[in-house]
Amino acid sequence: MRLAYFFALGLAVSAASKVAGAMLVFCYLVVAPGAAPVLSRRLWLVMLTAASLAAASTVCGMCWSVSEDLPTNQTIAVTTCAGFIAVFVCRLAQWSILKVVLRRQSRRKG
Repeated sequence: MRLAYFFALGLAVSAASKVAGAMLVFCYLVVAPGAAPVLSRRLWLVMLTAASLAAASTVCGMCWSVSEDLPTNQTIAVTTCAGFIAVFVCRLAQWSILKVVLRRQSRRKG
C-alpha cells in the first residue's frame, strides 16, 4: 500500500512539474507546508493552514501577475516565499515580545 502511495505521488509530482514547472511545484509541496507548523501544532490544522497558505498565495500571485503583466508561475512562487518569510518574522516578533514580558514579570517578583 505504501509503495502504491509513493508511486502515485511520484506520478503526480512529475506531471505537475511538466505542467507548472519545478519551482512552483516546490513552493506548493515544501514552502507552504513548511510555514504551517510554525502557526499550529495540531496535524489537521497544519494541513488546513498549508492548503490555505498555498491557495492564498496562488490567488495573490495571480492577481499581482495580471495587474503588473508578470509571469504567473514565478509570481506565485515569490508570493508563497514572501508568505513563508512573513510567518517566520511574525513568529519571531511574538517570541521576542514574550521574552521581554516574561523578563519584566520575573524582575517584578524578584
